[in-house]
Amino acid sequence: MHRPRAGADVIRLVLRRAVWSIPLLGVVSVQTFVLISLVPGNAAQAILGGDASAAQMSALRSQLGLDQPLWTQYGHWLGRAVHGNLGTSLVTGQSVTSILGSRLTVSLTLIIGGTLVASVLGVLLGIGAATRGGALGRLVEVGAVLGLAVPNFSAGGNPLGMLKVRQALEYAVNRPAIVKALYGKAGGAAATEEVAIPAEPSAWDPAVNTYYPYDPAKARQLLTQAGFPHGFTIKVEDQGDDAELTQAVIGYWNKIGVKANLTADTTVTAWISNVLSKKFPAMGFAYGGLPMYMEAVNFFEPTANIFNPFATDDPAITNLVKTATAAPAAQQIADFQQVQAAGVQQAWYVAVAPIPVGLLHSSNVTAPPINQGYYGNDTDVTPAS
Repeated sequence: MHRPRAGADVIRLVLRRAVWSIPLLGVVSVQTFVLISLVPGNAAQAILGGDASAAQMSALRSQLGLDQPLWTQYGHWLGRAVHGNLGTSLVTGQSVTSILGSRLTVSLTLIIGGTLVASVLGVLLGIGAATRGGALGRLVEVGAVLGLAVPNFSAGGNPLGMLKVRQALEYAVNRPAIVKALYGKAGGAAATEEVAIPAEPSAWDPAVNTYYPYDPAKARQLLTQAGFPHGFTIKVEDQGDDAELTQAVIGYWNKIGVKANLTADTTVTAWISNVLSKKFPAMGFAYGGLPMYMEAVNFFEPTANIFNPFATDDPAITNLVKTATAAPAAQQIADFQQVQAAGVQQAWYVAVAPIPVGLLHSSNVTAPPINQGYYGNDTDVTPAS
């Protein structure tokens, strides 16, 4: 009697399992979609938080398609998924596909390396336990049981990739107190949560200028919800001429458990080099008040530059920028204000204050000279000796 080769049996088994995995994935995706829809709350609420108005919530629900029937939402998701578009993470605001792709190499390295180490150690310990028995055998058995009982988990990564963490850093900062301490009654200095100045309407949205009032208790709560009840430590880079402001912000972060190792540069060249090295998850800088169509290139478009070195991408913000850019002139201001509002809601930047810049000339005061493009701050001016 002729018996098929073992290799052919294995191939048929693999093919059969692969074919059955297709309907299985479909069933699992439907079940997951339905179960998520039954959980209290929704994606719009998770993104905007509990302080968002009904109008903001409704607008985002419409933008995300959450106002459509469940089967329609699933159909749209499935259509995009089969083309490799898995949607956007509610935690980081990034493309799920890009998140998976950026971590694939590291994950495969850990999986392959871990498997090799586990195989070698497992075989050696198994042989030792089988041949020697006694205490060694019992120790190996206990270790194997404990190893199977410990749940798998993943941790680490960049905390700033999580929306709740970024929002916590916003709520932790007492902007009015910083402005009063550093700039006193200097004309034009005022607390803000926007990377803009009021004089530039296309970049300034009054509706979000007090979006994150000082609330350290809420900041700690958000950190706990994000999985950092005891805070974390990050590296921060600063332009140098704004060191006092950056240090003030870091001081408030310290109060909620977030520690920062600060590097203050003294030249533009050093600052650019450090920023583009991608060794600093956060940086402090000053930025001139420009129209939003110019700011968006640096802040909100997913192209790496010195103000967005990691090319952070948020599809919703990118679409808002495209819509505003193509809009008629009469509509552009309102559309670009939505871009600013989205950036604030996503907590991309912990803006503190529009700072007046003055060029001083007096024999009664001493100020450092302009250093390779850095303008001096009012905080650098001291009485002449």
